[in-house]
Amino acid sequence: MIESMYSDIFVQWASKVGFTLSLKDDEVWVLADLGGEIRFCLHFAHEIYTLTQAQRAESERFVMSGRNITDIERYLTMGFGFSLRSMKKLPFIFLNGRPGPATIEDAALGYQIQQLSPGRISLADSNSIRVVFFGNVPCEVRDAVEFSWIADATLEDLCASYLNPDGLPLFPGCTMRRTHVSVDKTGG
Repeated sequence: MIESMYSDIFVQWASKVGFTLSLKDDEVWVLADLGGEIRFCLHFAHEIYTLTQAQRAESERFVMSGRNITDIERYLTMGFGFSLRSMKKLPFIFLNGRPGPATIEDAALGYQIQQLSPGRISLADSNSIRVVFFGNVPCEVRDAVEFSWIADATLEDLCASYLNPDGLPLFPGCTMRRTHVSVDKTGG
């Protein structure tokens, strides 16, 4: 059996939101939800990890790439963490501390976000070393901003924070309770 590129803690985390891991054609690791509706594919070539996503019968589209598998795991842990909090009806976490659209200036201290081209954003640390590239369609600045706030976190602390109602230990003061707005349909 070929050993997964993903860590055990990450595989366990993904399973909490219903994703399972499999190997496709002895070279691509696939994380898929029940029924394979949503698939994240991890490719490795030329010392670069590339994450793609596909839904239903559509083709894979680029999500991000980086030199460190832990960056890929952090990014997916973040997304799965948001889903898990929603499923458990826990407060939202705003990684830059506030709701609303993110701007390049909202990156965490020590990180810079740069628009490389339409659909391509890079995140660099204070030494200008590229940490990860984002290429969501459409490319979301929020992905890069949110990732900048967790780029140095351990997977253990990330998982614990997404499971904690107050976002502890990593996200103190970054949660917002869900509100329910009722609409009076009687006209009164």
